Amino acid sequence: MMKAANKYLDKVGKLVYRMCYIVRFKNRDIQFEDYSSLKNLGTWLIHNENPWKVIIDNDSEYVDKEKFKKEFLNITSLCESDVEIEKDSTPFSFGAF
Repeated sequence: MMKAANKYLDKVGKLVYRMCYIVRFKNRDIQFEDYSSLKNLGTWLIHNENPWKVIIDNDSEYVDKEKFKKEFLNITSLCESDVEIEKDSTPFSFGAF
């Protein structure tokens, strides 16, 4: 019974909260507009100031933080030492989409 309850709560949590990444730049200033391919990673909520924030769909391959990080660094040509990527969640808002 607890397994079923946990599964249910997990599904509800995914409806109420969306998974996102917070991207902090260390000693670097980059412009989102210079990297149009970043739009393919998710829905960017903040990208005009440090840190940036992007929502990732639950069925996206970029739910895996390492895949997201690898693709982000590939697109931007930054080094791992230039950026810190943190997994987070944000409340779902119907008005935001």
